[in-house]
Amino acid sequence: MWILASASPRRKQLLTKAGAHFTVITPEYRERNQSEHAPAALVQEQALGKARAGAAISHMPQLAVLGADTLVVCDDAVFGKPRDREMAKAMLTSLGGRTHYVVTGLALLLPSGEAITRSVTTEVKMEPWPQALLETYLAGIEWTDKAGAYAIQGTAALMISAIAGSYTNVVGLPLHATYRLLTENGVEW
Repeated sequence: MWILASASPRRKQLLTKAGAHFTVITPEYRERNQSEHAPAALVQEQALGKARAGAAISHMPQLAVLGADTLVVCDDAVFGKPRDREMAKAMLTSLGGRTHYVVTGLALLLPSGEAITRSVTTEVKMEPWPQALLETYLAGIEWTDKAGAYAIQGTAALMISAIAGSYTNVVGLPLHATYRLLTENGVEW
């Protein structure tokens, strides 16, 4: 067994469906979307911050802790989770008709204190949103709490014409990379 330090219901669902044996702790960690680091380094840093915050409150020092963080990158813009509807609209309008990248950082904090980080990038092509569909989408709550204001497994899938890389990365956690990170470091899936 190991600990997932995350508030994401999508990460928990992906891992559960894949048969992982873990428990969840929701750490207090303030994400930031801007940094002097490249996006891959930023998500790894934030994933490690979440793992450390989770370990600090776990009361189970014998268990490894996994943290993850996801951002959307388009040209030089980095998109985290939108604060409000207008920010979500701006994000989706900016992403529409373009190729962007979903970057997830993974951090595994072992009981020994050793930390291992990785990142996974998936290329996503999103078509322009028809105005009526965009307004209907924004009237709901599907855009909330999601990097780039969309979930590939929801309505936004109507606008995704192609991906190159890990589909589960775009959902919120690259399962293959997560499995490899854990098992290569002696953590039972």
